[in-house]
Amino acid sequence: MPRGRRKGTARAVGVSAEVLTWALDGLQREIAQTKERLTELTARASEVRAALDQGRAPAEKRLAVPVQPAERTEARPAGRRRKRRLSAEGRRRIKEALKRRWQRYHEQQARKAQGKGGRKAAK
Repeated sequence: MPRGRRKGTARAVGVSAEVLTWALDGLQREIAQTKERLTELTARASEVRAALDQGRAPAEKRLAVPVQPAERTEARPAGRRRKRRLSAEGRRRIKEALKRRWQRYHEQQARKAQGKGGRKAAK
């Protein structure tokens, strides 16, 4: 089993040092932009927290008309859902639709077989 690092691995895969440098620069730029965005979001989060601590919404989210709190509804008790049952009429319709579908399929297959003439094409 070989030990150590291969010499010239960048050249072995056809990547020059210049291309790798460009890629690294691009990644560093992207990291800087992400850090700026994170700083902006952190500042915005602290504004929202401060507004919540004071009991009011942030200025840009305040509404001119007060909103009525939603009525509370009781949650359904956790448990199994009711089993859905298909009526006899529904089963009959599905059965007929499947029969029609398969009939069309078999008719198309028969037409394809007739169109070929039963002979293999000469090569």
